[in-house]
Amino acid sequence: MRKTAFLFLVVLVSLLIFSMTTLVFGLLQNEASTTLSWSKQTYSQGEDGIVTISFDNQSPEELKINKIQILFDWTTDQNSTFMDFSEDPVGIPSNDNHIFEPIFFNVPQNTTEGPHSVVIKLEGLQHGILWYDIEWTSIETQIEITTNYQQLFNQLNPGTLANLTQAQNANFTNTNAIELLDKAENEYNLATSYEHKEEYQDAVYRLQQTQDYLNQAQEKEQTLTTTDDLTTTIGALIMLVVLGLIVSIVFGRKTKKQLNS
Repeated sequence: MRKTAFLFLVVLVSLLIFSMTTLVFGLLQNEASTTLSWSKQTYSQGEDGIVTISFDNQSPEELKINKIQILFDWTTDQNSTFMDFSEDPVGIPSNDNHIFEPIFFNVPQNTTEGPHSVVIKLEGLQHGILWYDIEWTSIETQIEITTNYQQLFNQLNPGTLANLTQAQNANFTNTNAIELLDKAENEYNLATSYEHKEEYQDAVYRLQQTQDYLNQAQEKEQTLTTTDDLTTTIGALIMLVVLGLIVSIVFGRKTKKQLNS
């Protein structure tokens, strides 16, 4: 009887230790994997996209998924993309696969061109002796972001043209400002010529050069205006001082004559 009780106690302790060990480690990295299917091979800044996640449960235990989140390297709390199944968890048996509903995402307008890292994070339950909470993060993969130069040209062109027209109507008087305005006009003509040839990357570069010359021209003209205003102010002060001296001299002489009389 004592031997049976002892064996039962040993088995119970062993199961408890196993359960606690499993609880600490949870779902291991190599016990699951994800496959991502993108709606396009590459995306541009500001573009919307769709990704479908296929999840393989390679662990010896059943899983229940409460939340799946896609984390780009640009992800913040404000633009986090996830699906919440907490009210109806997705059950995935051991050595089985589940394809989740497509997830919509947006590439921020300020995202840099080039490859960006992506990981998938899962939260849910794993069935050991009991159900317990787990978190699992996939191996990092990448998404390619490119610049849509045609779209960027169409965004920049109206503002650049408006600034150029405003500068042309400003009637600059500073020689350097006028020369810079001429350069801006030449750059804008090149931009439109590249646009007609559908060479949008070069067209965008020329638009940026146009705006840069316009900014420089405006600075030169403002410098001249400030200098002219300062010169005018100094001149006015000098005139006031001279007039004051003249008035003092005249009144001084009149007073002297009156005293002599």
